Amino acid sequence: MKVAAYRLNEVWPRTQNLPALLAYVEQQLGSLPPNADAQLLDLFEHIVVSDFGRFRLSAVVGGPGAAGMPRVDPEVIAYAQLSGCIEGSVTFNPWHESVTLDAFSALLLPLLDGCHTQDELLEVIADAVAEGRLGFLRDDRPITDRAELGRVGVLHLHRVLESLLA
Repeated sequence: MKVAAYRLNEVWPRTQNLPALLAYVEQQLGSLPPNADAQLLDLFEHIVVSDFGRFRLSAVVGGPGAAGMPRVDPEVIAYAQLSGCIEGSVTFNPWHESVTLDAFSALLLPLLDGCHTQDELLEVIADAVAEGRLGFLRDDRPITDRAELGRVGVLHLHRVLESLLA
């Protein structure tokens, strides 16, 4: 069952249904162990009861879109747009947890439609910093070094994606 646990961790925050998980285990091991269905159901039960994981009745498919372009469900974007998709607006992630948008999330959310690469999203952040709409501080001082701005921009992009996709 270690192979199954590894696979569940690998696909998180997306989900993996039982038939697909069984197929993965079989592919990795060459054959399924006896009573694999029952063992996996026991594993799922243990994970959920121990509060190590969650289950859903429908699949979570968020994440990279075509060619690794970040994508959230259109409903997530639409819900935030009801309140203007501004800092302080609230939306949700695929696990139905509320997510309050900060300035970076509000800027990027409309672009997380699977049509923009991570590099394009980083350009949007860089433009917002150059225009003074966003900024980064280190030790209460603005970061102005271009390389450092790029590194911090990547960290903020990943934080936004993690909050909206997890």
